[in-house]
Amino acid sequence: GEVCVQMKLQHNHIEHIELQGDFFILNDYTEVLNTLLKGKTFERKAIEEALCDIDLSTYIKGLTTGELIEIIFTETN
Repeated sequence: GEVCVQMKLQHNHIEHIELQGDFFILNDYTEVLNTLLKGKTFERKAIEEALCDIDLSTYIKGLTTGELIEIIFTETN
């Protein structure tokens, strides 16, 4: 499926993240992602560190944490 990332940033810090698109949800990911990312600096290293212990494919079928990080930074460039 297709994944689109929408984020609200304040002073380069993540306030909220939401995923939209055509994908199969296995478990509710919204609260988990927002808990892990809220307040983090919008930098690749900070997001990688925040998500390093989560297996995103248990929340969204076929989407790895690494793929989500790539999508986040591909869409914003």
